[in-house]
Amino acid sequence: VNINNRTFISVEAYADLITPEVADALRLGSVLDIGLQSINAQTTRAIQRPFKRDKWLRGIRLLRERNIAFNVYLISALPYETLGTFLQGIQFTLQERPLRIFFNELCLLNGTMLRRNAEQFGYEYDRDPPYFVHGNRWMPVPVLKFVQALAKVVERNYSNKAGVLLNSLPWMTKTNRYIGAEDSIVRHNLQDGIPTTAANTSAEQIELRAGPSVERRLLLQSAAQAMLAGFDRIILSADFANLNDAETIHNLVKRGVLHFRVPLNLERYQFDAEYNRMSTNALLQLTREYRIASGPQVRPIIEIDIQNGEHTDALRSVTDRLANRLGIIWNTYADEFLEAEHNRELVYDLMCSITPHRSWVRMSRNAMQYCLRRFDELPGEHDIGADAQRILDDMQSLELIGDGYVQTDFSRTPGLERANR
Repeated sequence: VNINNRTFISVEAYADLITPEVADALRLGSVLDIGLQSINAQTTRAIQRPFKRDKWLRGIRLLRERNIAFNVYLISALPYETLGTFLQGIQFTLQERPLRIFFNELCLLNGTMLRRNAEQFGYEYDRDPPYFVHGNRWMPVPVLKFVQALAKVVERNYSNKAGVLLNSLPWMTKTNRYIGAEDSIVRHNLQDGIPTTAANTSAEQIELRAGPSVERRLLLQSAAQAMLAGFDRIILSADFANLNDAETIHNLVKRGVLHFRVPLNLERYQFDAEYNRMSTNALLQLTREYRIASGPQVRPIIEIDIQNGEHTDALRSVTDRLANRLGIIWNTYADEFLEAEHNRELVYDLMCSITPHRSWVRMSRNAMQYCLRRFDELPGEHDIGADAQRILDDMQSLELIGDGYVQTDFSRTPGLERANR
């Protein structure tokens, strides 16, 4: 490390065992991987990994005081972990502002304590390696698929930031902010010019809104200016016409656009052949992986704002076509048909068909409450009904449901607009 200061060291550690002396030794060229797994007391006792909150927080504080980056890992489907306690673990973790958060999916490996007690814990799992778990007493199969999908959304929304993936660039600040913070997001039409860092030091995110007539040159130039201005997350809300070739998308990704939002008109998708072709091609290109120069392969975050949801055959067709593309967020919360009370079962079925592919449906709080009631009817020890309001509050703060989340609207020309999240 002393000879070559570009050496990178990855270290795994228990946060509760970190002392000032250990933290001092970790200052050079290291990112720590902290295996928290769970904060639920019953769970940590069952897996023989006692969690001592005060000691864990003390270790994290020692790292933060020395500006040492750390990642935190949680595991879904551990014994006694419910949907409610899992969300509490996410909230606890994000409050400590890790560099990244990762969610591992449990495998019942041969010879482990969990494998020996699989019947006691009610595990349903693959009998072939790597022995993935599909459900247990506290998370029935549909609930675990739901949990794994929401975990993937949180992981990608939190970790896919320019400050993390492009941190070799000198103008990218390393503030390590976290999802749910009261940070500003700047929204503006591309013709209005990009704000400077000095004018927007409180804003970690910027949303660029582009109608179908925006030139490709302006699109790429605006993204580059936003990255140079130091925004940690650049969201591009654009029409499919702007995103119809892989080269444009790749160039946008290289300029720090790691989050795309597109409106999908299901009526046009069903009856307009040219729109169907254009939107399908754009979605397939958006859901690919792209390499950042001198960096990793990344899959952008994709949000699809559903319009004209009454065309259910078209909705089924497009979700089936993209079923193997991980991590898509389908926004249904602003569609009047899908949000109508008598169509709650349709949204529940949509969610159950999408979450096994680690994709997500961002619906309204009322629609999600209906889905939780359906989950509560499943056999098991999940306490979803009793915990429903807290679960909904946690999901809302993590932007997993649509209430308070602003949908793309190309009919407006807002100029420069700020809104706290």
